[in-house]
Amino acid sequence: MKTFFFIIDEEMVKNDPQKTWKKIKSELKNSKINYKIIKVHNLKQISRVIQQFVDTLGMHALTDAVVISCGRNIFFLEVLSNLLNAAKVKIPVAFIPFEDKNIFAKKIGVSLDPLIALQQIFNTIRPTYYNLVEMDEATHTVKKVFLDEVIIGFNAYLSSLLQNSRMLIFLQEHHSYYAARFCGLVAAFVNREHFAATLRINHKYYFFKNTCSVSIKNITPESEFKTASQLQTSEQLLNISVISSLNPFTSFLLWLFRKFKAETKLPFVHTFKQKQFHLMINSLEFGQIDNRELTNKFYDVFFRIVNYPFWFDVDSVSLTQKKQKG
Repeated sequence: MKTFFFIIDEEMVKNDPQKTWKKIKSELKNSKINYKIIKVHNLKQISRVIQQFVDTLGMHALTDAVVISCGRNIFFLEVLSNLLNAAKVKIPVAFIPFEDKNIFAKKIGVSLDPLIALQQIFNTIRPTYYNLVEMDEATHTVKKVFLDEVIIGFNAYLSSLLQNSRMLIFLQEHHSYYAARFCGLVAAFVNREHFAATLRINHKYYFFKNTCSVSIKNITPESEFKTASQLQTSEQLLNISVISSLNPFTSFLLWLFRKFKAETKLPFVHTFKQKQFHLMINSLEFGQIDNRELTNKFYDVFFRIVNYPFWFDVDSVSLTQKKQKG
């Protein structure tokens, strides 16, 4: 029988006016499942908590465990990354969204209503495998995963400005998003410098001296359950986009061509579709992972698709219920 380990984002619980965890806890008391609750007070504790969790349970217990993250999207990513690093087996995971925006939840059909997401977990008989992307530092000291997209350079810097500039935050709070974005674009074009990026794909090197932006997106379709044999033969690709020589004029061209899904025709847009690749950037650059801001850093990273089991039966509730928000 499965044991469900609920790992709780205490920071989110304390600042949640909807009292989501209280509602979930009430549902758990009325259920007939085996469950345990593990509280995590901040993101820095996750690594220690997950390692302790893996060390405490034996191999047999791990194979009968399901880990459920309750809290922010960033919290779930940290839980998943540390599980990949610490456990010798792939422990099925699930998450209960506490935020209104979750691209991955929308992509695979998990309801944004926490109680309906919990129902999708309880209705599950076997795990569903989805493709994640693993970021492995060349030193092999840090491994992270992302679900949707990593961006480096110009777009990450612009996003950082919109999130951290007091003036731009003021404009956004007073319903002037487009004015804030325009001001952010001006500041980004004035302050950003081009950088050198190197891609290694299938033992072949691609050098870009005047790079402005790099994005890596998980584009693999994730609609149905996949068996182990299907996972070996299914197409699993990353979409890599390198944009060079970006200025206000070429930025407008890029926006226009994207409207018609024809950006690959532009000479300053370089795209690749691969299962894995190696990225090297020898300058400190802004970055974002699934809309989460990263510290400025150098990049010497291997990106690859990894298949991971999720404990969801997304089709066990109606389409109307999936679209409901808590």
